[in-house]
Amino acid sequence: MDDIPASQAAAIDLHSCWTFEVPEIFPDPEQFYIWLTFGRSTEEVPSLLEMRPILERIFATYATQQGLAQRFRRFLWKAVIA
Repeated sequence: MDDIPASQAAAIDLHSCWTFEVPEIFPDPEQFYIWLTFGRSTEEVPSLLEMRPILERIFATYATQQGLAQRFRRFLWKAVIA
């Protein structure tokens, strides 16, 4: 039984899967900065004041009226235990 992969030993079969894009919309540069720096210490990242000109250029170039969209691909799968 040591040579059998765990998925076969448990009789788990991949039934189906899907991929899709989920955009996260940031309404302003400050919210985008918060997302970019989340979980980091203040010593690791420049301040919002330092980053504001760069973030405003990003928004001016790429944002829509809704805000800046950061797209993420998601993978969802379903397994069946036989």
